[in-house]
Amino acid sequence: MLEFVTQGDRCKLVGELSQQAVVQHWPKVDGLIGNQVNNLDLSGLIYSDTAGIALLIHLCGLATQAGRTLTLHSAPAQLQKLIGLYDLQDFFVEEAQ
Repeated sequence: MLEFVTQGDRCKLVGELSQQAVVQHWPKVDGLIGNQVNNLDLSGLIYSDTAGIALLIHLCGLATQAGRTLTLHSAPAQLQKLIGLYDLQDFFVEEAQ
């Protein structure tokens, strides 16, 4: 299960960012985070797979299309390994520092 918990300009993802969660949330992807959200807090994720990374990239793309920048924060170690494995450090700027 995956939850999007929004408080002001921050949205915390809680649970599993898996293929199953992505399939469940994809039909409503445009409304997963509000227009005021500029920060995604990933500290509540207990698991992510490549489908989850694709969702994060898509959310960032939607924000860019809307003229906003979406910053990703506090990725857990398992997600950081995937970011490194797929050489996505440039995309996940927060994780590359």
